[in-house]
Amino acid sequence: MNLPATPPVDFRNLAALEPARIEGDVSRAIVVRKKPGGKAFKVGTAGALGLATATGVLAWRAAAMRRRTRNAELLIAGAAGIGLIGLGLWQLQRLFAPQPKYDVELRDAARDFEVRIYPALKTAATEVDATWDQALDEGFGRLARFIFGANANHTKLPMFAPVLGTGDKFGYRLSFVLPDQADLPRPEDARIQLRDIPARKVGVVRFRGRYNAYNLAVHKKDLAHALAVHHMKPRGEAVFAGYDPPSTLPLLRRNELWVELA
Repeated sequence: MNLPATPPVDFRNLAALEPARIEGDVSRAIVVRKKPGGKAFKVGTAGALGLATATGVLAWRAAAMRRRTRNAELLIAGAAGIGLIGLGLWQLQRLFAPQPKYDVELRDAARDFEVRIYPALKTAATEVDATWDQALDEGFGRLARFIFGANANHTKLPMFAPVLGTGDKFGYRLSFVLPDQADLPRPEDARIQLRDIPARKVGVVRFRGRYNAYNLAVHKKDLAHALAVHHMKPRGEAVFAGYDPPSTLPLLRRNELWVELA
């Protein structure tokens, strides 16, 4: 039996919430000082010819070295470019994952807030009795095994974005969005249930960074403030929607908080 879990986003005290403010780190300037120059010296007339000859040899060698350096730089630049493309594809995997379609009814760019209308969705959900961070890992692992073949048909299902998560008195619940098809295979893990979410209107605030309980609580206040500004009332608890895997850098992640609107 799951123990009661405090939701990472809880709207029962909506009226008392104020907009969040996040202070940035103060940058530190780096001062670069020039080294003092060396002592001057003189070259006599007798050594001028030898100096000119040595200078010519050094110039020829320097030109040859520059050509080799240019070739090496081109190879390095090409390899770095390929590496950056691969890194970008790895860090932005959400761009290649299917997502449920929705209509935008209202957009408030100043608050990163939208009102969306989603159609009915099919999901695979599992409840986890743990802390929020642990529930994310454990719940994601269960659901990933299901869509990768741990099901009655032993077939692989497409990975949709986002992954949904929320909590109530029974624990935390993680959900994957599934393809809209009638013959979805039965999960082998009895802790996973196939559920239908009816069409609904939701208020959404978008943010980047980590999706730990503290960061969700901070941005919950932004969502609550946006709802108050637009005179909207939430219905039920808010839902975390994550579009990126943990391997994505926090700065590049697309995170959202959803709440159904009355």
